[in-house]
Amino acid sequence: MKLKILLLSSIICFSCTTKKGDTTSISPTTIDSTTIWIQKAENSKTLSTSGRIDFLNKASALINTLPNTSKKTAHLSRLALVYNRLGDSISFRQKNKELIHLSKKIRDYKSHGEGHWDLGVYFRYKQPDSAIYHYKEAYTIFLKTDLDSSSKSYPGRMLYAMALVKENNRDYVGAEKDIVKAIRSFIDHGIKDRLFGAYNVLAITQKDLDRYDKALEYHKKAKEFIPYSRKNKQYSQQITNINNLASTNLRKGDYLAAITFYKELLNFNNLKNRHLELYAKAKSGLAYAKFKAGETNFKELSGEFLKSNNILDSLGDTYAKARNYEYYAELLHSEGETDLAIKNALVAKNIAEESFNNDRLLSSLKLLTTLDKENSAQY
Repeated sequence: MKLKILLLSSIICFSCTTKKGDTTSISPTTIDSTTIWIQKAENSKTLSTSGRIDFLNKASALINTLPNTSKKTAHLSRLALVYNRLGDSISFRQKNKELIHLSKKIRDYKSHGEGHWDLGVYFRYKQPDSAIYHYKEAYTIFLKTDLDSSSKSYPGRMLYAMALVKENNRDYVGAEKDIVKAIRSFIDHGIKDRLFGAYNVLAITQKDLDRYDKALEYHKKAKEFIPYSRKNKQYSQQITNINNLASTNLRKGDYLAAITFYKELLNFNNLKNRHLELYAKAKSGLAYAKFKAGETNFKELSGEFLKSNNILDSLGDTYAKARNYEYYAELLHSEGETDLAIKNALVAKNIAEESFNNDRLLSSLKLLTTLDKENSAQY
């Protein structure tokens, strides 16, 4: 679950085009000093976080001296984003507030929408309702704005962002409506490079609604648009697509198909070296599919879950382990190890709670009602 969200979340975020590499050697006497200070804060690989924030503070002081034009709002937008990336939420909120106020005042509608967009990103995990509000504000503003060719995707991206937040918070019908509108927007504007992500989310909402055949149909449709994406995204999209086909078949109960896709994923183009986290998840997914298909070799199956957990531990990834513990709890229960099964299911529940994994939290609670009948009402 995390992967599918994380691989697509970059589509949500407004990204500024910046010069790559460390720019700390640039002299602050260059014509556009504001840009230089922000570049130093954003790109320096040698400065501490506090040192980088000092550069942002210098940029902020210079921005305050600029006339109220679209150039000033552009600087404020970029400044606020970098503050947020560096973890200075107070400065981000302050500069974002200035951006929204000024851009509205001077009728710089694109910057006005971007200000709400950035707030949507800021709130998407902290306060989902607030995130949806700001994404919707941005969407409404962008619809009324004469966007240039590089910004035509903005309305669709706001709908996409709202769909992701709603899906993650179990409003599957709302997510479905938003992502269908996003797909229409991308198609109407000829934006094919965003259709993989959009169809992928539509497929996920169908799985959430137990429409497994539709989900599989849309995952296959998403695959058609991978060639239109940037080259550096295509590998991630390919493995995401195979993984989601595997997990959808697993949820559907077509365990043999799930086994086929998990095997394809594990053997896909050097997966272990290129994406170790997904490799670990695929190993546990394959073991679970085999178990559900009737495999009875407890030692072999439990060993696969252990290997997966060891890899995830080495990566510092606890989020994905919730699924492993839940699967392992089912395996233990099948062997009559009820107490140990309950213990592992509780670990899955706790990890899901701590990582805001709502789907896994629900499934682990559902499992606990079966395993721990004395406390089933509580779960």
